[in-house]
Amino acid sequence: MARSASALRRAAPISISTHKRRTLPARGAHRRTQSAFPPNVSPKDISRLTESDWRDLLETIDEGACTPFLGAGANSGILPLGEDLAKEWATEYKFPFPDKIDLPQVSQYVAITKDNPLWPKQQLLRSFRKQASNLNFSDALKPESPLSVLSELPFAVYMTTNYDDFLHQALRLKGKAPQLELCRWNPTVRERFESAFKNRAFVATTSTPVVFHLHGYQSDPQSIVLTEDDYYSFLTKMSELKLPPRIEEAWNGSSLLFIGYRLADLSFNVLFRMSFRNIDRSNRFSSLAVQLPPEDNEPAKEYLGKYFSKSLIKIYWGDATEFATELRERWTRHKGLRKQKA
Repeated sequence: MARSASALRRAAPISISTHKRRTLPARGAHRRTQSAFPPNVSPKDISRLTESDWRDLLETIDEGACTPFLGAGANSGILPLGEDLAKEWATEYKFPFPDKIDLPQVSQYVAITKDNPLWPKQQLLRSFRKQASNLNFSDALKPESPLSVLSELPFAVYMTTNYDDFLHQALRLKGKAPQLELCRWNPTVRERFESAFKNRAFVATTSTPVVFHLHGYQSDPQSIVLTEDDYYSFLTKMSELKLPPRIEEAWNGSSLLFIGYRLADLSFNVLFRMSFRNIDRSNRFSSLAVQLPPEDNEPAKEYLGKYFSKSLIKIYWGDATEFATELRERWTRHKGLRKQKA
């Protein structure tokens, strides 16, 4: 599970807003062996999903066979970017290295400078609280935002590498009762956060969905994966950690919808490799990643499309809000057609 220092530095979420997978049997007879997104369409030829792609995505969501995975970009317009905080700390603490937007590296330097590994995490959470005190979330949550759209859809499990509770708030605004679940990567998390699944009668449903935080939660700085040291420890522990069966099932037994990640970043690559490397292609569900296209760089765009298509990841080239807006429109039409056929 060892990773180079440079890889670990880039493995964190990009904004303030990995796991060894084991193959599980399919969850129902309605599952398709190779579903949803054809892997061999070159992104050079298209910038959006085909009608067939959209139809398969909507059916997959409708069947409960899709799990959203939210990164920092899902909070765009609500929270500042992690690179902005990294720049601020780099200036304030005279960070001596060139990559001043690398939050794990900068936060590691600050932790050592302050002789306090928790200091950058505590500062991060103070920033959250300050933002929250000046924010009317219901006003800030635009109808076309990814959080708003995704919270409307019938997902029973949401996964995120973000630390904040904005997804929880969005779900509550839609009349749902989200349940918090954390990745128990260290003893502190295991001691302080009771699993939603401790109650054996609890079942994750679309009205009581589970929000699984992979990298910690804003209420406890010791739960957060932020510095380089955190990532070394996290990656080591994840090779041995057993996830709750329902979380493992969602991660392994469904298509994944990645929103808020940049495919070219090692942050996504680490997550990507830990998610797909131990599952045989013939037994793998196709997934979708929403990705801003590289500016004026068709070769890079084509390369990324081919690279991720090998793991059955289809790329939607566009903005996350743009995707969410189109998803909502198509989902509304999909529900209407379904009612007509009923």
